[in-house]
Amino acid sequence: MKSAHIVPRMYQRAFAVDAMVAVHVDGDSKCVVMPIRNAGTRSRYYRRWRPDGQPIDDIEASLACVEDKASVPLAELIAGGSMTVERKGAVAQLLGVQMLRGPAFFEQREDLLRPLVQGLEAKDLRAEGLAMVSGDLELARNRVLDLYFDPTRRFMTMLTMSVKLATLLAHMRWQILRFEGSRLAYSDHPVVLWPMDVTESVPFDRQGLGPLTALEIRVEGVRLTV
Repeated sequence: MKSAHIVPRMYQRAFAVDAMVAVHVDGDSKCVVMPIRNAGTRSRYYRRWRPDGQPIDDIEASLACVEDKASVPLAELIAGGSMTVERKGAVAQLLGVQMLRGPAFFEQREDLLRPLVQGLEAKDLRAEGLAMVSGDLELARNRVLDLYFDPTRRFMTMLTMSVKLATLLAHMRWQILRFEGSRLAYSDHPVVLWPMDVTESVPFDRQGLGPLTALEIRVEGVRLTV
């Protein structure tokens, strides 16, 4: 799969006209109209490799499975359907995945892990691990970073954490906002967390992703509150 959607097509359809959307690229004043099959994508973003070096796109397939399960319940809610346990559960799983499948999560994870690993001392590492690099502490730290940032480890962390997030989201109070006309835009990170201790904010480049400290979580068209 050359292009992987970080915002699924089934979600983008609610904002599209004849399967087309207007895209504003960060830092560019121009607006480009493109089909949703090309919008919100990254090249081979969820690809990983087998031990024999063969590429595999099973993470993309796993995400597609979540999207398929949530597509009908999400459409029913948008159309005015009542909030049932089944609908809420399916959409909560979709939103849990959506919070973590974009660049913000992977960048934040790296920002947290890198200083922790670089601060490791010899006493913090296994003796056999140090022996494998002849006691070179810097090389040992780099090996640890390579393990944490390996695509398989990154994506397994994403999927595992998304299940926990879905549970938290499903226990929140949901408010679905509807508009008679076109009033909303969406981004490549359409799930936004508003921190509990922040009353107002200037525009930010990257948001935090800690749901336990969020006063509310907004998805284009849906608001979740504690």
